[in-house]
Amino acid sequence: MQISNKDKQLIEDATKHCRDSETYYQEARADFDSNMKFVELGEQWFKEDKAKRERNKRLMVVVNLLHKFVKHFTGILQQEKISVKITGFENNDALLAIGMDMIIAHIFNRSKARDAINMAIYYAVAGGFGFGRVVNVYEKETTFDQELRVEKILNPLMVYPCPHSTDIYMADQRKCVIITEVPRSEFEAEYGSIDVASFSNVRAAFTWANNEVVRIAEYFYTEPTNVELYLLANGQVVELIEDTDEYGNTVRKMVGSDTVVSVGGVPTRPEFQIEKQKTIKRNKVMWCKLTGVRVLSKPRKMACSRIPVFCCAGSQFWLNGKRYMRPLIWNGKDPARIFNFLWTTILEVAQNQPLAPFLVEKAQIAGLEDTWKDAQEKLLAYMPYNAKSDGTSPTPARQQPPEMPPSLLALLETSRNLIYDAIGYYQHQFGDVGERTSGKSLDKRINLANSGQYDFLDHLDGFVKIIGKTLVEMIPRTYELRQIERIVGYDLIADFQEKDKKLSQLLTDVSVDVYDMIIDASPAFASKREESLSWLLTLAQAQPNIPLIDLLAKLKDVPIQQELIDRVMSVYPDLFPDDPRAQAIKAKREQAAQMEQYKQQLGIQRDELAVEGKQYANAQRALKVAQAKTDFEDETKARNQAAEGMAAMEI
Repeated sequence: MQISNKDKQLIEDATKHCRDSETYYQEARADFDSNMKFVELGEQWFKEDKAKRERNKRLMVVVNLLHKFVKHFTGILQQEKISVKITGFENNDALLAIGMDMIIAHIFNRSKARDAINMAIYYAVAGGFGFGRVVNVYEKETTFDQELRVEKILNPLMVYPCPHSTDIYMADQRKCVIITEVPRSEFEAEYGSIDVASFSNVRAAFTWANNEVVRIAEYFYTEPTNVELYLLANGQVVELIEDTDEYGNTVRKMVGSDTVVSVGGVPTRPEFQIEKQKTIKRNKVMWCKLTGVRVLSKPRKMACSRIPVFCCAGSQFWLNGKRYMRPLIWNGKDPARIFNFLWTTILEVAQNQPLAPFLVEKAQIAGLEDTWKDAQEKLLAYMPYNAKSDGTSPTPARQQPPEMPPSLLALLETSRNLIYDAIGYYQHQFGDVGERTSGKSLDKRINLANSGQYDFLDHLDGFVKIIGKTLVEMIPRTYELRQIERIVGYDLIADFQEKDKKLSQLLTDVSVDVYDMIIDASPAFASKREESLSWLLTLAQAQPNIPLIDLLAKLKDVPIQQELIDRVMSVYPDLFPDDPRAQAIKAKREQAAQMEQYKQQLGIQRDELAVEGKQYANAQRALKVAQAKTDFEDETKARNQAAEGMAAMEI
């Protein structure tokens, strides 16, 4: 099959890039393969030692202590669930930033970006490096609308990055190839038959196919280009494309929109008057799909200025112009080999204890050689031997087996601790607090230990951040306005209308591409509702005196949400000032309070009257007592006077 010179040049460029990348990263790729086999497959013996032991049928034990380090530390990083947060920077427009933030959250949720990030983290911790990518695909098979996705790369060794990249996350790549190996039958069913012999001209440079599989390459490359930017009278910074209308007039439209700025050089609106113009240099990223002899998909321009394939590496450093990427377990490999060797030696000593050789005379086992050979492999009930008739031959007996050297057990424990020291990851990080149980002591030890692996967390932050920056750049060039309106929802659209903003600015205004990217090591949420709910719960725990129960009830998306709101409203109607039902509840409560107040006042008055009546009765009673006393005294006085008169008359 004849191919054009342009296609032939593409294949040659991709092949040369794969060869150059393979050469530059040869040591890194070999280390990655060795690290993964060491941790996951338990290949922890040197090949020479392994071959020698297999040849001599000697024991080889692998106690994979490093696997728990990888799983534990990977779990810690994955629990961070780092999310991308967008805030307005140059134009200070928080509303547009909120819209962009919601779109990115939608992309993360729909494309299962967390799986891609977690896989890259795992490969970085276990192997030294992992990759993730951003792709644009059709939203549905039945539509032409496209959407962005963050996808995982299953095999980092199938990525051939740019050997000239110096960025930590390889965001400055000039070229990159991602290989997919497809069974030959599947390839021929989709693309037609191929002749493996036709790959012979490039096989020496790079293996593209064999009788079983065919390698398909996604080839990314950059082309520098000049871009014209225009500042309009309304403050928008836009890119314009020229077209011709049905009358033959030159028409200028905004990139990413059908909005016409000018016709025949005359602005269609006063706010579309061009104030300034400048030229900037920007990389144009191209993508194509090919094999070693055929271009399967023609080159097309991508909606970004950087190749959307990024590296999440472990510990990185450069030496003599070469990049080195180290996993968490790199320095623990040799101590792990020492531990396995010592443990194997201990088991060999223990295994050979009952197999010590017998001390016998040849005549004693003459004719019984087969039985005595089994003595080293079988537990026999008895062992026959030929005794001399005079009884002078000694009884066959085993030699004293070698004793277990006490130093072996001490060395075993030392080598185990050496693994922790080499990795810089200690037992208390797994939950073993040891002798120090105070909170301050434990926190200090954990913080000091975690600082040794901080570069992994820092690289994870940057990895997610560069993905977020790429999404911010690609969203205006990928999504239609109706898609964005569907994603952000009616509430935000209403806010835009209220503040006289246009959501279409996300698609046409180049200046909104400039955002301050804040990476927050906090849970990533599928929606703003979930994020707000989590934040309110945290605030409620920290400040329980702040009334937040109404907001929590509104945000809790459960089947009984309305019933929950009604119950909260019945207890706290003041928290719902705009709801008529709450006002009715409040009025009813006020009436009840007034009635209760009236009752209390009547009760007080009744009690006062009762007290006054009791006081009056007591006063009347006291008055009667006083009057009776006075009457008694008067009567007694009168009687005494009468008696005195009678006595005087008698005299």
